[in-house]
Amino acid sequence: MRKFSTTRKALRVYAAYNPKYFPLLLLQTIFKNLSPYFNLWMSAEIVTLLYEASDRPVIYRMVLVTIFGNLFIHIIGAALTKSVNTQLEILNNNEAAAFNRKTLSLDYDKLENPEIRQHRRNIKENAYINNYGVVSMRLNVGWLFDCAINLVFALVLFGEMV
Repeated sequence: MRKFSTTRKALRVYAAYNPKYFPLLLLQTIFKNLSPYFNLWMSAEIVTLLYEASDRPVIYRMVLVTIFGNLFIHIIGAALTKSVNTQLEILNNNEAAAFNRKTLSLDYDKLENPEIRQHRRNIKENAYINNYGVVSMRLNVGWLFDCAINLVFALVLFGEMV
């Protein structure tokens, strides 16, 4: 339970550093995972039209919708990827600024205190150590979004199939 509350606190702190990062990460994940499901759905529609012996212009129109739909999905996904990378840089800069602001607020004698220097070193090491730091937390949130979105899309596609 302690790990969960620590993770929740860390997520709140990171959301405060940059409130746009996690929502944009979620949107990017949606568009990244939408393409295969869109292709499956549209392929099923095209096969249905072929089975029903629909007119060629209707089938061609559905193929064009599939092609341009994929183009649209990939363009939006690429724009969101760029935006997520930018927001991640802003988040990292705001995190570093908060760390440096605290450093600048310390008196010089405290700043040179070996114990304080060791605490600062521990903070930086713990951000990356053993893949359990805050960097890993951000990656795991992205992975969690990825799994949840794939599950939702698969359930929607399965519901359509049934």
